[in-house]
Amino acid sequence: MRSPDNKLKLMIVDNDPLICELMQFNLQENGFSVETFRDVASAYNAELTDYSMFIIDAMMENKRGMDLAKYLKQNRSTCNIPLIFCSSRDDENAVINGLDLGADDYVLKPFAMKEIIARIGAILRRHKLKVS
Repeated sequence: MRSPDNKLKLMIVDNDPLICELMQFNLQENGFSVETFRDVASAYNAELTDYSMFIIDAMMENKRGMDLAKYLKQNRSTCNIPLIFCSSRDDENAVINGLDLGADDYVLKPFAMKEIIARIGAILRRHKLKVS
């Protein structure tokens, strides 16, 4: 759950390269170790238990972001790792479905980096994880 330099390790899964780059840069500037994945298949192949939080685009690849989240929340080794959905899909049912799947938060795109960093910090505090 921590990187070799003792930073909390976050996984970002989003097919938008600009969003991945922007989030990675800002989160690293705020003391996190970050790995980005541009497709769900690559994320499945990662060592999922190494992460302190998952940040997933809910609607990438025909709802496969939701499928990844469902897998993470049903897997005993990852079910307690916090998860945030980021999505441009803002209808009430999408948000409710994401939260019902076990997400700790659902952030709408476009979002302010300061806001998502604050949300990440709040969730990690609730899960008793601290940024180094």
